[in-house]
Amino acid sequence: MMKIFLVCVTLMVVSQQIQAELIESQIDCPNGGTRTLTGNYNPITGVFDLQAVATDCTTQQGMITNGSITAVGTFKIATNGSQADVDIDINYEVNRSNAELATLTQNICQRTITGTYEMQTGLLDGSSTSNCEKSGKFYAPILELAAGFDELESIDKLRAEQQ
Repeated sequence: MMKIFLVCVTLMVVSQQIQAELIESQIDCPNGGTRTLTGNYNPITGVFDLQAVATDCTTQQGMITNGSITAVGTFKIATNGSQADVDIDINYEVNRSNAELATLTQNICQRTITGTYEMQTGLLDGSSTSNCEKSGKFYAPILELAAGFDELESIDKLRAEQQ
């Protein structure tokens, strides 16, 4: 009977510690609009669900973003804090526009990321698969994209050359 009591007490103490942490944050964008982040994260199990919403979020360069990104899965940080096991499904539908450049881009994407994430370096040992669609008027260095660079690598290269 004493063992059952101790197990029950232990489970009660542990169950109080295994509660998801509520995530709520709203950030003003540099030139108007907001970014809102809501969701839950359980640091014991690593299970989370997040939603980020941009509403007329305007950057200093005049880019306006509207839309949402949802992510669900696990991000379990190792006890040493240097790595995390990840298994994440991300869905986003985001519209970006820039009146000065007369651009409007719609991005719709589903992405799955799995593996081990190195906290210090930001490197993932695993896989990232995606099914993305982009439409509208946007920066697309065709030769670089055909050579296997992704758009972000191309933009980073362009910025480095301009400096």
